[in-house]
Amino acid sequence: MVMGTGSTRRYRESYSVAYNQDVFMPFLIDLFNKQIEILQSSGKNDRELQIKLQSKIFEIANTVKDFEGSVVALRRFGVVARSAKKKRPSLVGSVRVRIDRRNMAKSCRHCRRRMTN
Repeated sequence: MVMGTGSTRRYRESYSVAYNQDVFMPFLIDLFNKQIEILQSSGKNDRELQIKLQSKIFEIANTVKDFEGSVVALRRFGVVARSAKKKRPSLVGSVRVRIDRRNMAKSCRHCRRRMTN
């Protein structure tokens, strides 16, 4: 048995894939990019701190690259449509899953606080 910290999205429903593609992953990309900006600005005037933060910045940048690649791949290969087609062939094309990031963010208390600032 292999154990680790990884996860899979292979068996998700189409609405879950759509949420990850259109809301969750882009939100995390924005969040991680903001973290990178904050870390870079905090080390701007202090060379020692900048050196200490470089590995963390690099780690976050790799995570951003992974999520961006996942979003591109999900869209390129039409995973949402394929997933919907497997589960409900009659609904493909007639129902389009559309999630508004702003409305979804309103349901999360952390996001609401961020939106009001």
